[in-house]
Amino acid sequence: EKKKRDALNSQRIWLALKIAGMLLVALVFGEPILAATQSARHAFVDGVEEKKHLARYAVECGSLFSAILVLITGVIDLLLCWVRLSVIISWVAPRNSSIRNFTIPIPSLGVDPAMAMGATSGYSINVAPMLLQFVLGRVKSICGNKIA
Repeated sequence: EKKKRDALNSQRIWLALKIAGMLLVALVFGEPILAATQSARHAFVDGVEEKKHLARYAVECGSLFSAILVLITGVIDLLLCWVRLSVIISWVAPRNSSIRNFTIPIPSLGVDPAMAMGATSGYSINVAPMLLQFVLGRVKSICGNKIA
């Protein structure tokens, strides 16, 4: 009976320490994270408004092709945001998490950084998200050049 009570108390202490640790992290990092998310939200809204304005202006000027390209760059911006969020979620969410149903399934393309020196380090960096962002950025750049 005493062992069960001690084990239960030990579990409660660890739970209290974990909760206290999470609260401490939330207090220390919470305000900068809230400020960053608020800034990102405003930048996102401003970007959407800018794309809408550019598309309307292109239609008013009689260039439907330019308006479509502006909309394509907007979709690419959304895809880039989705890829970045998917990468961040993949760092913290377990593989069987339900939130992963809403992320982009990015393949793993591991590259050993020591290969540039002709050696192996035993670990690799997944370059697939970087490659995907590069390709989407190039497509967006090509669309932007066609608009101008």
